[in-house]
Amino acid sequence: MRSPILGQALYKLNTTLSFLRLIYGHHVYANEAQLTPEFIAQKWQITQLPGARYASAAFVTGNLDPVQKRADFLALFQPLPVPVMVQ
Repeated sequence: MRSPILGQALYKLNTTLSFLRLIYGHHVYANEAQLTPEFIAQKWQITQLPGARYASAAFVTGNLDPVQKRADFLALFQPLPVPVMVQ
């Protein structure tokens, strides 16, 4: 994503309104009625903020994850006094 031409081109393709709707519909929201044109437009605006493409790249490559294994992730929640649902 740091490549000036290739990175920007890939990011532009991955942030089109139709692609965002597809991703939100398949991976984020179970109720597609929530995916109004206004909602998708709002999400698109976020993708246009300065530096937004770097957060996307970090997410896709797993660099936002503080741990590499599920067991380590669950261990982060063990000290909490309330139940946490992890799917």
